[in-house]
Amino acid sequence: MPKLDQLYRQHKHEGLVVFGMSDEDIAIQRKCLEQVPVTYPPLTYNGDVPSIYRDIAIYPTIFMIDRRGRIQNAMTGDQSSEELERVVADLLNAPE
Repeated sequence: MPKLDQLYRQHKHEGLVVFGMSDEDIAIQRKCLEQVPVTYPPLTYNGDVPSIYRDIAIYPTIFMIDRRGRIQNAMTGDQSSEELERVVADLLNAPE
């Protein structure tokens, strides 16, 4: 979460959008965000949203979506800052 938040703060002016998604109770999410605050918006889903994209079997799962709304990359598990930066840069620099 901190890595994504740093990328979000660095690149939101370029069009990067980040959402945190969780099926946890909102009270649990708030408690977590007190310990690990982020500036991107947290969302709560009821189990329907992830099935639109894919089955999520590993947390965290990061979906990289291009400017046209298409999934370009799905990464599971913990990613290095360098890998996240590379993928974000590729998407932000891709022609529209």
